[in-house]
Amino acid sequence: MHQGLADPLTGTPPITPLVVVVTGASSGIGRATAVLLTRSGARVVLAARSDTALRQAQGECQEGLTLVVPTDVSKAGEVDALIAAAVDRYGRVDAVVHSAAVLAYGLFEDVPPDVFDASIQVTLLGTANVARAALRQFDLQGGGSLVVVGSLLGKIAVPYMSAYVTAKWAIHGFVRCLQIEARQTHPQHRHKPGHAGRGQHARLHPGGHVSRPARPSPTTCQLS
Repeated sequence: MHQGLADPLTGTPPITPLVVVVTGASSGIGRATAVLLTRSGARVVLAARSDTALRQAQGECQEGLTLVVPTDVSKAGEVDALIAAAVDRYGRVDAVVHSAAVLAYGLFEDVPPDVFDASIQVTLLGTANVARAALRQFDLQGGGSLVVVGSLLGKIAVPYMSAYVTAKWAIHGFVRCLQIEARQTHPQHRHKPGHAGRGQHARLHPGGHVSRPARPSPTTCQLS
């Protein structure tokens, strides 16, 4: 995402700074993304469940460029309120980077059903909530970018992480569906690799989870 950011060579500030909502911003990839964006001059809305952790992440960002909005992405109403808060503060949302996820470790039969369900609710259905709210806002303002942080575990399977693997495989398919639907709805954008229509991009990248930094991934998958 480069729109509105400082020139990477000259460091010239943009005339209109990019406004980005980052979920899972309290740790890992989400936190690192938020910090880097503010260093480039973007206005960043930090979202995660823990206000305390978000305030710590905010302290690593450039001063005066962030808004903290505690949000549980598994609750659609809170996600809608997050986007509304971003628009209320900055007037628009240029991009949404969705990184929020949770894990449950253990043999499938040993993981309590409520723990398994909670992992699916946040990781998978949270992605749907964020995508829905983001796309609605992009429609209203005439464009925007949606970036979904995926995982290598959305392409392979490993033991002891059944809920997370299930959710990440589903997210991979979900993002692909968004891209296909958008190209069918807006065929004039088909020639643009990775374009999801209506001005927004839906991209799936290997990533991590909320609780700790992700391990490096050997590949990067951009769906188009």
